[in-house]
Amino acid sequence: KDGNVVPLEKGPLALDLHGGPHGAVTGFFYRPHYYLLNKGYIIVNLAFSGSVGYGQNHIDALPGQIGIKDAEEVKATLDYILENKMADPNKLLVMGGSYGGYFTGLMIAKYPTLFKCAVIYNPVINIPFNAVTTDIPDWSYFEVFNTEMILEPTSEHFKKMWEYSPVSMNRDIKSSVLLMVGGKDQRCPPQQSIHYYKVLKQKGVDVTFYYYPDEGHSLAGDLYVRMDDFVKFMNFIDEKMPK
Repeated sequence: KDGNVVPLEKGPLALDLHGGPHGAVTGFFYRPHYYLLNKGYIIVNLAFSGSVGYGQNHIDALPGQIGIKDAEEVKATLDYILENKMADPNKLLVMGGSYGGYFTGLMIAKYPTLFKCAVIYNPVINIPFNAVTTDIPDWSYFEVFNTEMILEPTSEHFKKMWEYSPVSMNRDIKSSVLLMVGGKDQRCPPQQSIHYYKVLKQKGVDVTFYYYPDEGHSLAGDLYVRMDDFVKFMNFIDEKMPK
């Protein structure tokens, strides 16, 4: 009589972290969400500090604390969900692109056994590298130091940016990782992701890497690529997430 209803405590959960970080959670059509909902996932989209839509104070709360304040908020939310048995702690997925990719890399580094799977698209994974290669170099200084672009950065500036970077953090990662990047991405140039892949691989992390040489930051310039990365996403989840 209960049909196919799955008790919450036995259901998988997908934590989708938006980009920016001064972006927003919206209701736009997104193929992975519909796939995950069809598979019985609970989808969690958080308007963490820095997100737009909740006033300037909410936006201003994050610069200078990226990967700290927002990570604490997200972890507290997950703790609440799991403590109240609203999802299966062994079936957690974290995903995101651009800053969401940064945030995903940071979460699996800070909490290396929490997530079973992680999907990362075109991330900022090495902030000092990004600062000197991206088309928005002021981003790195604003988000790390809460200041305008520093025209003559010192070694200390680059050291702090490195310390804020997921590639510099704990790599005893137990999550299975899917990393997909575009070769013509000027926002988050792909060399940092190639390096990240090699670092994870060397450390024995279960990581899969796909490189689209003619794609930019959105991985949406070509219909074939849009379908290809979606199929790879589905196959990855089906293979890596416990049944």
